[in-house]
Amino acid sequence: MQTLRPLKGSLNRPAHPELTVAEDPRVVCPIRTSTEHQDYGLEAQREALIDHAARHRLDLQGIFSDQISAKEHDFLKRPSVIKMLAHMEQHDIRRILVTKVDRAFRSTADFLLTCPWLQERGYIIQVADLGLDSSTP
Repeated sequence: MQTLRPLKGSLNRPAHPELTVAEDPRVVCPIRTSTEHQDYGLEAQREALIDHAARHRLDLQGIFSDQISAKEHDFLKRPSVIKMLAHMEQHDIRRILVTKVDRAFRSTADFLLTCPWLQERGYIIQVADLGLDSSTP
């Protein structure tokens, strides 16, 4: 049986230096709801992020909120995300923390397509409810 091997260079890490939380604990958080009456509203997301940041010793640098349909607005085109990315560039912040994939992205596919774009630019994305951190294997 033939052993499959990755193509040369296919497992290389992104060009940016990976930051551990100890080296740079600063993080920003996008939050979103479609309506005022959603069960997991902006305030619930805000509280969950503040709690998560405190428990994991993250330095919360900003929460950027939208009340907007994710179905009609890709992550990178939402007003709060545009503002958040500008803030990150201005203050050299590399980490994005979200409560759940569906609170930030319109679908898992949107998440999977957006992550490489973020990583190519040196951003790390963390998803609190999954324990996912794009800077780790």
